[in-house]
Amino acid sequence: MKVLCALGVRHAWDLVDHVLGLCSTDNLTLLLVYVINEEHHEDVWHLPGGFGRHALREERSQSMREAEQDAATITLARAATAAMQHGLLERSIEQRVLRGHPERVIVAIAEAEQCDVIVLRASDDVQVRVPRGPHSVGHTARYILDHAPCDVLLIRT
Repeated sequence: MKVLCALGVRHAWDLVDHVLGLCSTDNLTLLLVYVINEEHHEDVWHLPGGFGRHALREERSQSMREAEQDAATITLARAATAAMQHGLLERSIEQRVLRGHPERVIVAIAEAEQCDVIVLRASDDVQVRVPRGPHSVGHTARYILDHAPCDVLLIRT
């Protein structure tokens, strides 16, 4: 069985704990995926007191890309460590850092890798508390639920 875990910065190891608490590690391949959403770079222009129409200096853009890559690497390492603590062998864990629209990238990689299930968390936005219902899962989760080529397990915590 191949399980894709779509990870965010917050509590990635907890998501892996949920998954491995539900299934056996026998014949399991865990694909840990962290997608860097480059669309957020555009959001910088809209911050109060933001940059207006001026482009970021190349050094600043490069610094942002490096920080995002570092966050992804740390997140994947923590999730892999959590998986190994559950007895999953290192050779059964694949890690990928990808760039693009998270919802589209996750669906595409699940299809390309022929995953049996995608596991992800409902909206990670701790500042917005939407009442339960169709809008409470967040845009990325909603898209994946609607377009996934396999089963989807949505974790709420």
